[in-house]
Amino acid sequence: MIEVREVLRGWLDGAGLRTVAERAGVDRKTARRYVNAAQAAGLERTAGLDAVDDGLVGAVVAAVRPVRPNGHGSAWEALLTHEEQIRAWVAGGGKDATPLSLVKIEELLARQGCGSLPDPAPLRDGTVRVPGQGHHGACGRRRARG
Repeated sequence: MIEVREVLRGWLDGAGLRTVAERAGVDRKTARRYVNAAQAAGLERTAGLDAVDDGLVGAVVAAVRPVRPNGHGSAWEALLTHEEQIRAWVAGGGKDATPLSLVKIEELLARQGCGSLPDPAPLRDGTVRVPGQGHHGACGRRRARG
């Protein structure tokens, strides 16, 4: 919420979106979404810095950030139903008792009807509760192979 406030204050102060984004430590497109949401909530560029109050910041956050029950999105929820099986695969519960690769786990989940997931991070360490890093698709989404 601090970055939302900083983006809006910088924008009201007359700075451009690139400058505001850099100062607040967010992406330029994120800064644009914050400003657009604030304008939709009634903020005008001619308003003073006092216009950025908790109510406005709350309205911006509600408009630009998705609702995530328990702090997790739909990808996590989809994997929760497969958590026990994922743990077994990562631990080496396959036919030859060797741990399965993330790519293989993605394929197996896709066969079981797991929906498209934006990030395989929930699969790391065989748990859907330990986030990791990764930027390729999971559960049925195929990466280009070269």
